Amino acid sequence: MILVASVERYGASAACWMASQGMESTYYSPDPEIVENVSRYNPQLYHFLSRERFIELLSSGLLRYSSSPPQEADAILVCGDTLRSPPSSVRNVENLVMRLSVLRKPEVIIFNILGRPGTSSRLLELLLHNMTGLTDGISHGYAGLIHRHSSLHPAYASDERAENLISKMTSGKTVALSSMEEAEAATITLLAIESATMAVHHQASRILGVQPPSIIRVETGWENESVLKLFADLETVHGKLLTHVRNYLGRLFMESCRAVGKRVREGFRSGRSAVNILCVSEEMETAQWVASYLPPRGCKLHTRDPVQVYEMVEVRGRLDLNYELVIVDGRLGRLAGLLRQRLGDDQVVILEGVIPSSKGV
Repeated sequence: MILVASVERYGASAACWMASQGMESTYYSPDPEIVENVSRYNPQLYHFLSRERFIELLSSGLLRYSSSPPQEADAILVCGDTLRSPPSSVRNVENLVMRLSVLRKPEVIIFNILGRPGTSSRLLELLLHNMTGLTDGISHGYAGLIHRHSSLHPAYASDERAENLISKMTSGKTVALSSMEEAEAATITLLAIESATMAVHHQASRILGVQPPSIIRVETGWENESVLKLFADLETVHGKLLTHVRNYLGRLFMESCRAVGKRVREGFRSGRSAVNILCVSEEMETAQWVASYLPPRGCKLHTRDPVQVYEMVEVRGRLDLNYELVIVDGRLGRLAGLLRQRLGDDQVVILEGVIPSSKGV
């Protein structure tokens, strides 16, 4: 059994992915609320398989969820993002690793961490120091952000056992590096390249007046935002490319919110007295930004998370209320596509860019 340990919900994608490949997997988080949320089908987490297949994995026992660590596991996959809000994010992952020290000796330990080079090595040392009855020979390694199902995963393996497990987790889509530090740096590099590519695509669409084909568009993810923040805080070289990318995408987000407000005001001028608006996002901050650009009167802004909306539309075939406009966070591209199929392109607006940083743009 593979234990997928995480303080966030995204590790659930890796657990479900491995279960779908025939590997018995248990997702573990010390937060019962997270465990409860991810144990239900979520199209954003489990987009690579159907609801029916998800239920089948649960029924067969290949996929399990737990808010307490099991006594034993053949392998451990530690997932997390230590760039998001240091130092608390680092402490959270460290506490998670400490909880794992109660396990009987696992054969392999793999880190699936977004962090500065050296983070995984320190976590490995912490875990091995606190485990009792250990002897030499435990395999360890690093695999870059398995839940993204990218075409390339920077990876490191201490021996053949770790290499074989990482290959199964990633379907063999790895590039082998000589240390966990190099693999961590390569993961950050790939995300930075994606972030720069996002800015280029957005800028090209504005210049040309036509959106690029969906096949070459890059979706903004929380990992990209973590990397953008890291570079914004640390860059000292001339140009500060990633800082400018983050600032540009922040301005693009505000422009999207401003366009929504303009559209609503135009509706009022055409005779509409009130408008029902739905904002679909995983973060309340998104709805707060949207609300700040809406007219102070006549607008009723409702918020729903992606799972609620998916349940309403895909299961019941309708939304709970009659919305004149549905605003979708740009990171929820798949759900936005489903809503457009059901409601029509004119009724659904996708926010572009990323939420501006607290430092402003």
